[in-house]
Amino acid sequence: MTGKKALDQKHTQRLSRLWHQAVHLSNKNSLGVFTDELSGVTTIELSIIHLITEHPDYIMKDILEALDVQASTLTSAVNRLEKRGYLKREIASKDRRSFRLVLTPLGEKAQRNHLASEKVLFTTVLECLDTEEEREVFMSLLEKIIHRYQKQYGGD
Repeated sequence: MTGKKALDQKHTQRLSRLWHQAVHLSNKNSLGVFTDELSGVTTIELSIIHLITEHPDYIMKDILEALDVQASTLTSAVNRLEKRGYLKREIASKDRRSFRLVLTPLGEKAQRNHLASEKVLFTTVLECLDTEEEREVFMSLLEKIIHRYQKQYGGD
C-alpha cells in the first residue's frame, strides 16, 4: 500500500506541474489569437456567451441549469457582461416573467474571436502529437477522464 501511495503522490505532483504548465502556455497568448474583446473575460462568462449563441431561446433558468452554478454566480457574471456591453437582457417570449440574454454586436464579435482562438489553440495542441494514432489516444484518454469524472461526481 505504501508503494501505491508514493506512486499516486508522484503522479499527482507530475500532473499538477504539467497542468499548470499547460494552463500557463494557453494563457500566454504566444499564438497571438486572443483579442482585446476577450481580455478579462472569465471562463464562466465565455460559457454564457457560448450558450446564448447555441441556444438563443434560453432563459436565465436554462443557463443556470446548463452551467450548474449558483444563481448568484450566474447573476454576477451576467451583470459583468451586461456592464461591459457584451449582452443585454430582454423579457423572454416563452415566459414573460423571465429574461433571455441577447448578445450585442460586441458579444457576437467576442464569440467569433473566442471560437477562432480555440481553433488555433486546439490545432496547435494536436499538432504537437506526431501521429493520428497519438491524437486518437490523447482524445480517447481525455474522454475517459471526463466520463469517469462525470459518473463519479456528476455534471454534464
